[in-house]
Amino acid sequence: MLLNAIIWVINVAIESLGDIIRLFLSLLPNSPFQAIEMPASVSKNLSYLNWLVPVNKILGVFSLWLVAIAGFYLYQIILRWVKAIE
Repeated sequence: MLLNAIIWVINVAIESLGDIIRLFLSLLPNSPFQAIEMPASVSKNLSYLNWLVPVNKILGVFSLWLVAIAGFYLYQIILRWVKAIE
């Protein structure tokens, strides 16, 4: 009986934490670059440049790399904070 109550409390705490995280993530915008509008001449010239050098793919890979590196450093900071690593 006591074990079931403890498990229920833990489940409620985990669900509450999930709801808080979900609420926080719902407040964030989808992408900060969706509202950027370029003039027609820039868009035309960028399409020519993109034919030679895949700028869109390079920016996508760079942003993914940047998120991975930021996550790595954040993970290191958290581990140092809890004294898991030196």
